[in-house]
Amino acid sequence: MKKVRDSNIELLRIFAMLGVVILHYNNVTMGGGLQHVPTGSVNQMLLLALEGLFICAVNLFVLITGYFSCTSRRADPVKAVALLLQVSVFRLLPYFWKLLNGDMFTTIGLIHTLLPDNYFVVLYVAVFLLSPFINQMLRNLSKSQLKTLLIVSLLLFSFWPTLLDSIAVHTGYHFVGLCTLGTNGSGQGYTFVNFALMYLIGASLRLLDIRIKKRYSLSGIILLSALLALAGKFTNVDQYAWAYCNPLVIALAVAIFLLFREFTIRSRVINFLAKGSFTCFLLHMFFLPHYRIPQAVQSSALFLIGHILFTTITIYLLCFVAYLIYDFLSKPIIRLIDLLFQKMKLTILVEEASAEKE
Repeated sequence: MKKVRDSNIELLRIFAMLGVVILHYNNVTMGGGLQHVPTGSVNQMLLLALEGLFICAVNLFVLITGYFSCTSRRADPVKAVALLLQVSVFRLLPYFWKLLNGDMFTTIGLIHTLLPDNYFVVLYVAVFLLSPFINQMLRNLSKSQLKTLLIVSLLLFSFWPTLLDSIAVHTGYHFVGLCTLGTNGSGQGYTFVNFALMYLIGASLRLLDIRIKKRYSLSGIILLSALLALAGKFTNVDQYAWAYCNPLVIALAVAIFLLFREFTIRSRVINFLAKGSFTCFLLHMFFLPHYRIPQAVQSSALFLIGHILFTTITIYLLCFVAYLIYDFLSKPIIRLIDLLFQKMKLTILVEEASAEKE
């Protein structure tokens, strides 16, 4: 009988993805809950608490990759192509939905839709393709050097940009040219540098075998989530408080990962359901506007809790069904792409062998 692999990190993937759904449930710029919830209400406190807990969800995905990929010596380009292909395919669904609802078809519109225009996937693929070289560098470092690299990277690309952004928000003065991430500040962590930093952190947790007792991780999660929730209420969150490069957000991702890593869970159901997490990331925004969020956040706190649970669970399940359909239909295409890559590699090897003989 085949052994069921540990499911703690697979459960973490699901947890993080549900967190992304909740972040967009709340999103002010998208007309979400935090825009419509009454100020000072219990419901506002609830939404802020959830935002504080899940603001690190994107960082978690990259950290997990760093933890598990840091020993790899190659990056399969087919996986990168498969990710980008899935983005393009699932961008078509809302596009066709808009056409059915009266939008005009244009060739430019179709081409734009087919492009894998998704900041997370593009940055993730960039880190993924460079990961073998990053891993080789990490293998050549002593533990002392790795610790130094980690500390310096956090200071340069997390603490310093966040400090400059906070000064700019509270004083109105922008230090153009002082930020280590760009002249426009930290970019709220939507940068390749932050993704590479989270990859480095994940790799360091494994290579340095950093472990913390569950009660300490849980205490850290509660404290950091509370601080981030308060930051969301009393500061300009769009500028720095909930930025992905904020040290508190990064620390929260680490604390949650360390907590889940200490669990011992084996479940085929969890492992199976976790396969749909990436599809949920791509597709959840198609379903989310249909859940009447403005009305829910103005109802009772008990109703809001039930609505959030219902929304996140049903959206994940709908996206999981979409994943199963997509996986079934796309497998022949992925196999063909893989075959083409294998032929390309074989051709290159043959040419190299011929060149050596000459």
